[in-house]
Amino acid sequence: MDDIFNSGDILDNRYQILEKIGGGGFGHTYLAIDTRIPSNSPNYRCVIKQLKPNNEKFEVAKRLFDREAVVLAELGHHDQIPELRAHFVHKGSLDKDYFVMILQFIDGVNLTQEIQQGHPLGEHQVKK
Repeated sequence: MDDIFNSGDILDNRYQILEKIGGGGFGHTYLAIDTRIPSNSPNYRCVIKQLKPNNEKFEVAKRLFDREAVVLAELGHHDQIPELRAHFVHKGSLDKDYFVMILQFIDGVNLTQEIQQGHPLGEHQVKK
C-alpha cells in the first residue's frame, strides 16, 4: 500500500505528520504533533493511525473503525493503552476516503522490538 501522508502534511488543520513509524496491508501509523498544544506538554506528540478500506468492504471497515474508536474512548486513561484523541474520515487524492484515528503517543519500544522470534517471554516480562 502506498503512503498517503508525508512528513509535514497537516490533517484536520491540526495534526502535523513527522514520520511514518509502521505499516501493513490495511494502513499505516505515523508519529505526529498536535499543533494546538504547547511543545513542552506531554500531549504534544501523538500517533496517527490511518486505515485505507477496500472499496468492496467500505461499510464493514467503517463500522469496525467506529467501534474501535468507541472502545478506546470507553477505556479512558491507562498507561499501556493509547487514549483516543480524535477520529475522522480524511478525503485523499482521487476523492478516496481514509479513516484516521489520532491516539496518545506512548513512548517506548514497540511489540516487534520486544518480542524476538523463537525466544518466549517469561511470565514476569509479559506482566511488565
